[in-house]
Amino acid sequence: MRRPIPKAERLHDWLSPRTFSSELNRLLKRHNCGNEYYQWHRDGSHASTFAQHACATAVRLLRQGQDGCGYSVPDFEVKLRNKQVMRVEATWADFEGRKLVEESRSWKAGEIRYDGGLETLSTRRLEIPKALTRVVGNKIAKTYAPGTSLFIDLNLGTHDHWRTEIEQDILEYTQPAADRFRSVWVYWSNRLYRCHPNPSVGHAGSFRPTHVMLGSWRHFTPLSRLYAG
Repeated sequence: MRRPIPKAERLHDWLSPRTFSSELNRLLKRHNCGNEYYQWHRDGSHASTFAQHACATAVRLLRQGQDGCGYSVPDFEVKLRNKQVMRVEATWADFEGRKLVEESRSWKAGEIRYDGGLETLSTRRLEIPKALTRVVGNKIAKTYAPGTSLFIDLNLGTHDHWRTEIEQDILEYTQPAADRFRSVWVYWSNRLYRCHPNPSVGHAGSFRPTHVMLGSWRHFTPLSRLYAG
């Protein structure tokens, strides 16, 4: 008999990023997360990552479905320090068809080993434009309410090889989403990038991350980063 899916009700309440991550961790440990829990695991992971890097004061998951106007409901909301509330639809970009939950089980069982060689990293680097194109296309095909932002967790780490080239790919291949979302963000290699509008730039005018993970406390490690490298 299949176990009932635990209801992560508290994750739908406004919580501080730290409390949200602790509650997500508690649920995962309590229920020994598997495939059937993947939806709130994924959404909670994205919400936790974005909330910390965006310096949010509070975060909560939204209940999925359609609102009263027929728009698709995004995944989560965050409150920022300026009191603004952002509604965010999230997704991750990876190799097409990759099953991370099953891969995680195989990794823990010692059936597969992480390969960080340059050939593997080169394969990831070449996949990035295709992965971004794929997920952006999927999201702009849906209808979200005006004011919704898009957050993409780019799960193709390269240990900072080709960083400049990849940052330009991030900017270029998220451009189609710029007219459909209030803002577009990408999380890659422990860095959060604001891509559109007004891409974040450094003193030399080059595209740069908005926030780099330098926190002293360890928050929940998203499933989408188990093999990010």
